[in-house]
Amino acid sequence: MIMRLTNPYFQYPSNMLDVQSYAGAIQVNIDGLTWIPSGSTLSSTGNVRWSFNNLYPNLDITEAKFWKGGVYPSVIYQEKLINTGLEVKQFINGKIKV
Repeated sequence: MIMRLTNPYFQYPSNMLDVQSYAGAIQVNIDGLTWIPSGSTLSSTGNVRWSFNNLYPNLDITEAKFWKGGVYPSVIYQEKLINTGLEVKQFINGKIKV
């Protein structure tokens, strides 16, 4: 299953998305995330792969504070434009891949 969100805006602190997979893999594609209210988190259970494209330059979705209880999913991919060019980070099974 593939889920795609474009330009989401979460106004109040919350668990913004809670994605659960008990059979197979789910891919969550989020494009254009510019704001995360303080105290908000994302969470997932099972084989969930998160991809963040066109992420706001000041956000780093690989920080533990964005994941409920500091529990990371198996895969996070983030891509954003910063003042020195395109920055791409991959977080796979608990480690940043460069």
